[in-house]
Amino acid sequence: MKNEEKIIDDFMKSVLADSQKTKQLFAIGFIGLIGSGKSCVAQKISQKLGLYVASGDGIRRFLDKNGITGERIVTRLMKRIGENFFHYLCQNNVSSIIDVDMIKHYDFFKDESEKFGAKLFVVKIDCPEEIILERIEKRSKDNELGKGANLSRAGKKEYFKRKKLHETASLPKIFFNINTEKDVDEQIDGLILKLKDKNLF
Repeated sequence: MKNEEKIIDDFMKSVLADSQKTKQLFAIGFIGLIGSGKSCVAQKISQKLGLYVASGDGIRRFLDKNGITGERIVTRLMKRIGENFFHYLCQNNVSSIIDVDMIKHYDFFKDESEKFGAKLFVVKIDCPEEIILERIEKRSKDNELGKGANLSRAGKKEYFKRKKLHETASLPKIFFNINTEKDVDEQIDGLILKLKDKNLF
């Protein structure tokens, strides 16, 4: 297996992100459980604003493709690559959407944003548990059938583990709330209006 530095370097070489034409460097990050709809929201915001999406699932797929297995090393590399990824985006003046659950790593994103004078806006993604579990079940079946190349592989076990963390962790200041059980496009339009009030673009 490649050493960790080589894996991180190979991932960073695969990143293609151009500087955004925004008035101010900023990032949109999420607090949301597995299956709550973070990636769907990220893609819709990206389509409306033309922002780059930095995907945690994309990092995991990269590791899978390179044969990296084992919970400990995958978790460690996800963290290290994610941190390098966000640093690169800020350093290159790329306003972005961070498609991960920031619940454990908010302090890093906050500190890195401040280092580059970037604004960080946290969007909380909510959804009823019944719907989340249905989504996870469908996603698991699609993965088994080979239909889920771009889907998260996190299952119910990881969901309940993360749920406990959400119930006990201190949440950062939330800029906007989105409930993916309801009309997402309408809510995203509301988010964009609020962002425009910040004179970002």
